[in-house]
Amino acid sequence: MRQLDELYPYLREDEPVPGLTSTIGAPVEHLDLATVLKVSQAVSGEIVLENLIDTLMRTAIEQAGAERGVLIVSNEGEPQLAAQATTSRETVVVQLCDQHLATGTLPQAVLHYVMRTRESIMLDDAAAQPPFAADPYIQERRARSILCLPLLARAKVIGSLYLENSLAPGVFAHARSWY
Repeated sequence: MRQLDELYPYLREDEPVPGLTSTIGAPVEHLDLATVLKVSQAVSGEIVLENLIDTLMRTAIEQAGAERGVLIVSNEGEPQLAAQATTSRETVVVQLCDQHLATGTLPQAVLHYVMRTRESIMLDDAAAQPPFAADPYIQERRARSILCLPLLARAKVIGSLYLENSLAPGVFAHARSWY
């Protein structure tokens, strides 16, 4: 083996292979695919449910640019809070939950729309977009950018992922093609 290395040293050199999961220096059209691949790889590597939820929430928050995320699961037709994630300085803090979804946790109008229609919703400036601007949560918390995705299994809604950023409008516009 050492003789082969001496005779053909160029075969030993590891050249970086351009990958779709790296976003640094990647053209803009590859960023969305890279995000999807990164989330898929992170999620597929987890088997323990708690670790899977933690990984999902962290990755979603980081990739979308959200300040806060909520994972809702449907338990016998009732929305149940499974996890909450928030950004704190440079880290994402994930809190696993198993409780009834309390009023004031997120905009009910947005959640009900997504769960009923099975359509994703993205609000660039929630406070200025009827009919959701009238939701008490949006008025009280002044949520600006909102992204809510239905979670489907066998064409049935099993929950949703809610992301928000209250600092700026249009935060999730770049995420439009990966949800």
